[in-house]
Order: sequence, then C-alpha cells, then structure tokens
Amino acid sequence: MSGRFLRVVLAVMVLAGTAAYAAAADTPEIPAAIQQYVDSHAPAWVDRPALATALADAGSNWQELSAALDIYRPPDGRQTDAGGAYSCMLWLITHAPHLDRLELTKAVLTDDVELAMSAAKAWGYDTESDFFRRNVLNYRLDDEPVTNWRGEIARRYSKASEGLEPQDPQRISRIVVAVTAGFKTIERGFFGNLADPLSIDNARAGTDRELALLTAAALRAQGFGVRFVRENLSTKSWVEVYTGPGAKYDATAWTPVYPSAPTQTGYTNYAPELCGGRIAVVTAGDAFGMEQVTMRYSEVCAVKPTILRGGEELMNYEGWTLSAWYDGRFVPLDDLGYPVSAEDYPLEKPAEGAEEGVYYVGAPGDYRTTAGARYPGGIVHVLTKEFHAEPGGRVELTLTLDPPADLPLSAFVERTVGEDAPQQGTHLYVVIDEHEPSTRTLGLLEPLKSTAGLDYVVLEAHTSDAQAEALLSMLKVVADDPKPVVVLIRDGKTLLYQRGYNLNIAGWVERALAQ
Repeated sequence: MSGRFLRVVLAVMVLAGTAAYAAAADTPEIPAAIQQYVDSHAPAWVDRPALATALADAGSNWQELSAALDIYRPPDGRQTDAGGAYSCMLWLITHAPHLDRLELTKAVLTDDVELAMSAAKAWGYDTESDFFRRNVLNYRLDDEPVTNWRGEIARRYSKASEGLEPQDPQRISRIVVAVTAGFKTIERGFFGNLADPLSIDNARAGTDRELALLTAAALRAQGFGVRFVRENLSTKSWVEVYTGPGAKYDATAWTPVYPSAPTQTGYTNYAPELCGGRIAVVTAGDAFGMEQVTMRYSEVCAVKPTILRGGEELMNYEGWTLSAWYDGRFVPLDDLGYPVSAEDYPLEKPAEGAEEGVYYVGAPGDYRTTAGARYPGGIVHVLTKEFHAEPGGRVELTLTLDPPADLPLSAFVERTVGEDAPQQGTHLYVVIDEHEPSTRTLGLLEPLKSTAGLDYVVLEAHTSDAQAEALLSMLKVVADDPKPVVVLIRDGKTLLYQRGYNLNIAGWVERALAQ
C-alpha cells in the first residue's frame, strides 16, 4: 500500500460527503532568480532540478534556505562531498515538507547540521545513509512546529549522561529519567497542534504524546538515532532509540522507550499493555514519513480485501476502510497507508517480496471493513463485513459493489444537458476518445444498438466537424471531462449521464429506458 498511501479514514469521510484530504500542490514553476542561483551555485553533481523545485516550493523563503546551503558549499571543482555537511543540508532542503520550507531558517538548518555531524563523529555514523539522515540529522520528530530546539535541548540534558561513552546504554535511562522527573501529564481539552520541544520542556507539562516528543528530542540532541512511534488504535505514543553499531545500520537494533513507564524500556511486550490491552497498527518515523512496525510489538494477521463490481476486481480502489473494535466502537485505521518495510530504509520501499494489496493488523482482535460508492444526488451505497483476526492467520475479504436493484434512477444522472437537447424521441449518445476504456464501453453498449425506437449516436471527443461539436456542446462535454461519456435523453429529459468507464453501464441504460 506504500505507493498509494491510502488514507482509509478519509475514504469513508468522502462517502459521507465531507471534504477529502487535499493532495500536495503541483510542482511549482521555477522563477528565473532561483534557476540562475542553482545554475551558478550548485555543484555539477547535485540534482539541480530537485534543488530548484525545492527552492521554488519555499516561495519567498528560498533565499533563507539557499543561504544555509551556501555555508557548506564545497570548493569549486570538487565532484562530491560524499556525505559531508553540504550533502546533508541539501538532503534536508530537498526532502522537507512544503510547509516546513516556508518556515525553515538558516539558524535552524545550520545548528541542526552542525550538531548532527558532531554526533556522527562520536558514533561513527555513516552520514550518507538514510538511517543517519532520517533519525539523527532530521530537525523534525513528529508534527511539532519547526523551531530551533536542538542546541538548547542538548545543553539542558548534557549533564544527565555526563561521564559516559556515547553508546553506553545507561545514557538512555539517565536522559529519560531527567526528562520525565517532575513532568506533569495532562489531557488537552481542545483540538490543537503539538507544542515544540522547548515549549514542552519550559512548561514541564504536556500530553503523553508531547512527553514522548520531548523524550525523543532530548535523546536525539545527545546523538542517539531516534524515531517517534504511535499506535493507531489507542493513539498512544512512545519512542524507539537505535542501540546498534553506528557505522553499519542494524534494522533489529531499535529499543522501545516508554516515557510514561521508564522502567519498561526495552520491553516490546509492554506496548499492548500501554495501549489498553491490544495492538492494531504501530508506525515509526518522523514528519518526513512513517513506516509500519506492528510486527515488533504484536503477532499479526494478514488481511486481503478484494472489491468487485460486475464480477471484476476494482484495482486501486480507495473507497474502503479497515476499522478495529476498541473501547466499545470501531476505530478507523488510517495508518495502514504507510509502507511495511522489512529493513526499515528507505521508508518508501515496501518489504521485499511483499504481496500487493495485503495489510497486516495486530492479532487477536475484531475488525470491520467498509466499502462504498457515491452516486450523483448524494446517494451512497455502503457495505460492511466484520471479521476476527487470529495470530499468524490470513483473512480474505470480498465485497461486491454492484449497484443494488433498488438504487434510485437519479443515481445515474451526474449532470443534465442543456435546454437545446432534442425534445422528441429517445437518444443515446456515446462520447469516446482514443483510449482503451472507450473501446470497452462501446463493446458493453453494442447490444443496445438494435433497441427499437432508440437513436444510437457515437461521437468523437476531439473533432473538427461543426455538427459534432454542436452536439458535444449540448451534452456539456468539455476537454477535461473523463471519457467515455454516456448520455440518454428522452423527450428533452436527461435519464442517464455517466462519465468514465463502468462495467454496469449497459444495465443502467436498460433500467433508464424501462422507466
């Protein structure tokens, strides 16, 4: 599921008629000043289009980012700085989320790089590795604001592990004790953003999630590789600290740290207890991206949903969700959208040999899958199926989204045609283009050609014929309409208007003709 990044909670919200999650902005146009900077300042080995795109995405803040980058620019003629400070700064700028690029300052970036490179020397980290860049270099831990917290947090907690070698495990427990001592956990009574690590530390109070964020910040500031962990079902948070060798990444060397229960550090079997008795989906990562690590904390069950329509599987269908029974209700598991990676890095790469369309949930447990289709006029067809997940098991889920027999005919009318529609007779218009869905649609509608009293008309979407253009205008078919388009009109009334390919189109036309 990594490529599609399915937000299953929002899929159900779309069915209910609420707004869907907004996609990232399109690639910005590169201003001349930015292109000139990249051409004249970026070394030849740099991916210049990627840098130019990142700077353009920063808007008026691009000069702040470029100023931070210029501090570490290698001497002219050097082919690469092979994991040096310039490469690390370049990685941060080109991988930062859009909103971060609008707010990042030279001070945040340079302080972050300086302290991370200092940690690399002490630990022997491979500064070219994704592991180092995601978990040591990165200025963000979760969804906290972008602030320059690293240096001050490092200073405040340096004494906690004074006198110990960088990789001494005792440093972890000492830092955690120092962070949690006298910290007051609160339940926030309003919806709002996370505080940044310094604000949390100054207040010495915050939610469980903010305590975990501060713990992660204190450990990262002391050179540890750290990632933020959350459990989707209970929303509980904790921290994973890397305790393996610095020079060679070991995917198994992540140690769980529970700020609310420091004595349970290192025990993965404590996570279900923290989460109210069970685990559904656990993710680890940062604000740049997360991955599923459920198998670290729970036995899992494989779930394979299949959505059918007209006897054929709907590939890449996203109008479904998976929910888990928790505290008397089903809770949507939106974190299923993150990749499952056997070796952790890169996060965007799914586990080798992973089966497409198979998801893993903590077991045992009760779950429910929901799928649906939204038709014109606000008509929604929703199917649900409940199941029990057993450890090591596999559940095959099949939901058939064929329109029910009693679906109102208004569901087949996406829009109505203009007043200049033919006022007499029954007319079926099929608008096609050169793409394969048009061919399939024509094949499905072929048997209707011989229907008595039906004027069957096929129109090319792109035509220079004046009469055909007039018909397309009457049908309100414009260049950006999905193709094909099928329109049924009787005596001036639109009985059916469907855009795009659908296996059921012939049956829908027949239903509309029968009314």
